[in-house]
Amino acid sequence: MESQTPAFSQATQLNRDEQHAVAENTHLDTSALIQRNADARFQLAQTCETQGRTVEALAHYGEVIRIDAQHLNGHLGRAKLLHINGRVHDAAADYRRILKFAPVHPTALVGLAHIAIQDGRLDDAAQLLQTALEHHPGFAFAHHSLGRVRKALGDFSNAAISFQRATELAPQSVESYTELAAVHEKLGQTADAEATYRAALAHAAPNTTIWNGLGLLLLADERNSEAAECFRAALKVNPEFPQAANNLGLALNKLSEPEAAIEAFRIARRGLPRSADVLSNLAHAYLAAEKLEEAEQSCRAALIIDPCHVPTLSNGGQIALRRGAAERARAFFQQAVNLSPNFAEGHNNLGTALYALNRDDEAAARFGQCIALNPQHVETHYNRALANFRRGQFEAAWPDYQWRWQRSGARKPQLSIPEWQGEALGGKTLLVYGEQGVGDELMLASRFAEVIGQAKACVLVCETRLVELFARSFPGTTVIATRDAESFLASGRIGPVDFQTAAGELPRYSATSLGDGLASTAYLRPDAAQVRNWSDRFEQLNAQLRVGISWRGGAAANDRQRRSTTLALWQPLLVQRDIAFINLQYGDCRDELETLRQQYGFVVHDWDDANPLVDLDHFAAQIAALDLVISVDNSTVHMAGGLGVPTWVALPDSADWRWGTSGTNSYWYESLRLFRRETDAPWSETFRNMAQELVKLDKRACRQAGNKV
Repeated sequence: MESQTPAFSQATQLNRDEQHAVAENTHLDTSALIQRNADARFQLAQTCETQGRTVEALAHYGEVIRIDAQHLNGHLGRAKLLHINGRVHDAAADYRRILKFAPVHPTALVGLAHIAIQDGRLDDAAQLLQTALEHHPGFAFAHHSLGRVRKALGDFSNAAISFQRATELAPQSVESYTELAAVHEKLGQTADAEATYRAALAHAAPNTTIWNGLGLLLLADERNSEAAECFRAALKVNPEFPQAANNLGLALNKLSEPEAAIEAFRIARRGLPRSADVLSNLAHAYLAAEKLEEAEQSCRAALIIDPCHVPTLSNGGQIALRRGAAERARAFFQQAVNLSPNFAEGHNNLGTALYALNRDDEAAARFGQCIALNPQHVETHYNRALANFRRGQFEAAWPDYQWRWQRSGARKPQLSIPEWQGEALGGKTLLVYGEQGVGDELMLASRFAEVIGQAKACVLVCETRLVELFARSFPGTTVIATRDAESFLASGRIGPVDFQTAAGELPRYSATSLGDGLASTAYLRPDAAQVRNWSDRFEQLNAQLRVGISWRGGAAANDRQRRSTTLALWQPLLVQRDIAFINLQYGDCRDELETLRQQYGFVVHDWDDANPLVDLDHFAAQIAALDLVISVDNSTVHMAGGLGVPTWVALPDSADWRWGTSGTNSYWYESLRLFRRETDAPWSETFRNMAQELVKLDKRACRQAGNKV
């Protein structure tokens, strides 16, 4: 090969300095002077390739090979350019020519392997790569390529070995770390996957792909705060990286930060404006933020892009449920299930809508289909329990009801005491701990008397605000607050405890099954002095009847929507004469009461020292001094029922499981009368019915007799 001229050397340096136009002119001068200088032609070919002039570059590479048939770089340059431009068979021919005079050339072997991969000849590709590595074991890219082939063949263990070696040889290779982490995840080796991502962060430059991958791994492990920080780090590298912004929104949704999630999804939408996934996620965040109009708009936009987008149909159903449109929700969920029959969550959603429509048999069947697809679906087991409870299938409900402890936010005490499963309690000490909300604790206290009568001793663990009331109501028991239970048991003051159980298990092992026998009479005992104090206050109102009212209920958003009313709906009751209405609504409702007074002229009496959120014993005395309680489904109902105070309950068209689906009586409380909202009927009809019944009452007789009304 001819020696390089000064002009050629100058052109080479210009190419290195990216002064390609000047380099090209210099090469042309050189080529004109030395027509058979292959290296000069090669540099000219590279210059053209760098400038995107593919046809000219290929022509120059051809000249290089014509001048020197074994010019290795000329063959490689043309082969790579042909390969990049999709002319794989021509590229393969060049790679094979190289192997004729350089039989184990690693780049040629890897090039042929990549063409074999494109052709679906994975075994051939693996053989070519292994040959390359036998002779060039330090070729990182060959290890990486072999890892990809092994991964495609399903040989994940050996793929991990290949990618691991690639990262060792090229610790700056983000792609190898990413592939290695993905294979570890496929093998269920999440700790190794996390370690791989973190090794990449330590060795490679800051990279959105690595941060995003680590975030997704942590998100799948419910390490939501850490995941969010990873996605934020990815966005710090590239503030407009839409995938990281979308994933940040998902993490923030799980962290119950819907407003921040909305902002993240908006960033994602800028980069992915036609993504139904992003719009659906945005709708979900709006829903969590109680912005139903915006949620519906996002759903509509997503369905325009993809009318069969199952997550959006599911969100549409959830929005409809939140609005109380159960039939519309059912239609959304049914469409989602039709499109994706193996989507377990879809069957759960459909079951929830059917439950809201009081179609409990169908709901239970749908929940069963979800469980068949995903036996570990916690919410569905719980939902099926509620459906079975409500339709009176109590024995079928109890096994599913145990899944309540695995629900988000559930806290089952970790006690080293055997669980009670209905064993005889003679001579034994039983600890019963409250669960769920205050209303549930009050309701389940109706079952205390039976076990108290059987056991040698009983320890009742309850919400702090119930301690005084329960201690007075269940004499002979030890009543302690939930927050003090651990230290109390550790002190040994009660002696050995033989069994422990959640209050929710008491009906399961009761001699009288739910729905059978008589409902409970009064079992709560208010403070007599406080009751007299409230009675004196009420006497000053100069009314024939003292009626307590409560109009909102439900902790979860869907429950609040179903159960709650507005005071304006109560007008048919409030308009009646000789009745003093007393506020029993928990929470700050002064503005509502003032609006009622100004707009309608109705007064609902309220006292600042009556605050059930602070003092439930005081609240019990206030209720006990009343003649009647009228309330929506909330904890006030359970307090009044436990005290034996006559109580009318305004139930939504899809009532909670504890009230069944028909009838006016409750199997929990003898003093309750149930007023059920008919399906598709407005609340106003329910309140008109109650108002008519209130008119019929002989108020003076009710005051004197204290009978159920």
